[in-house]
Amino acid sequence: MDISKHILNFEKLPIKVQKQIINFIDNLISKYQMNHIESDKKLKKSKFNFDWEGKLKKDAEKFSSVELQHKANDLRG
Repeated sequence: MDISKHILNFEKLPIKVQKQIINFIDNLISKYQMNHIESDKKLKKSKFNFDWEGKLKKDAEKFSSVELQHKANDLRG
């Protein structure tokens, strides 16, 4: 896209219309940024971390996998 052509056409427009176009662009940018922020928040919430990995190795002989599953279900409520 050749933006210089659009800039020349923009400059030919009356000031009032130029202001409307600028406001429209500002609104689009705000909308995009808000959607981008919301999608980032959703992505951060949906990421699962594995910081617990390997923490139960020392207790492996104490509990069976089934017992751990039951305990996990109890903790979830």
